[in-house]
Amino acid sequence: TIQSYAQDGTAIASRSVGVPGFGRMDVDGGHGMAGSSVVGLHKIQPEDRRAPYIAQLIRYGGNTDASATPSEYSFAFPLVARAGTGRTLIAPISAQFDESNWVELTNTSDNEVIADITFVDEDGNTIGSSRTTLPANAQAHFHASRLLASGQTGSVIIRPSQANSLIAQSMYYFRDANTGSVVSMYGAQANEAIGRAIFGSYNLFLSMQNWLTVGNNSSSDAQVQVIVNSTDGAAEETISLKAYGSTMIPIHDASMFNTSADSYGTVELRTTEGANVWGQILRLKPNGSSYDFSAPTLMR
Repeated sequence: TIQSYAQDGTAIASRSVGVPGFGRMDVDGGHGMAGSSVVGLHKIQPEDRRAPYIAQLIRYGGNTDASATPSEYSFAFPLVARAGTGRTLIAPISAQFDESNWVELTNTSDNEVIADITFVDEDGNTIGSSRTTLPANAQAHFHASRLLASGQTGSVIIRPSQANSLIAQSMYYFRDANTGSVVSMYGAQANEAIGRAIFGSYNLFLSMQNWLTVGNNSSSDAQVQVIVNSTDGAAEETISLKAYGSTMIPIHDASMFNTSADSYGTVELRTTEGANVWGQILRLKPNGSSYDFSAPTLMR
């Protein structure tokens, strides 16, 4: 059963679908049933709670408005369905590339939830905060990039009041400088930062830039080893991060990590005991003054 809710938590639809073993079912994610300029939540409840399944919501950008069927798409980005949590969540925020960045916070529970939201800059300084009350199945959006000067980055820390209650994602939109239309977008889903050693991969084919965001989710300063492994060997940098601080590093910079175009490899982050580190690697393809492809990969 797929139960759908409007932004204020009002139920707008309930649908039952059957998915065969190892099969797939695609259903309207909102553009038809809810219409344009609407946000909301889909809650998926399997009849057999022991049955394993995955689900994702894909946001598309076409070459028409909502009144017509697109003939071409400029992007298609998936967000993976996940359970709500009551633990502290963290996600990156950015105005590094003059993108528009919004944080989406959703209550997946059937009870009212209070969330304490703190926005911090690269040095861990608070640049904005909010205590938000979310009704059951409702959501709130925050314009994070307005808190940052052009070229700056940071993170958002979300502390829910109840267990099994919240999901969040930091959404980024790149626009055409002349028309204002969205040419590319991506979302970084908020996660717990619980690792002292995490791993990811980079890929510099197709003229991609790869940007590593690394953050310290600890109340004290931390030293983080950044190790980039390629076919030419390993290159290492040690960086210092303030409490709750973060930074963005160009993995494609050959002078730092001996990387080269049309190559790929792995990235390791290691920190000292007592500190928790989080990270993602963002793949960007420049196109004029903007970017026509953007996709993050979470480090684990």
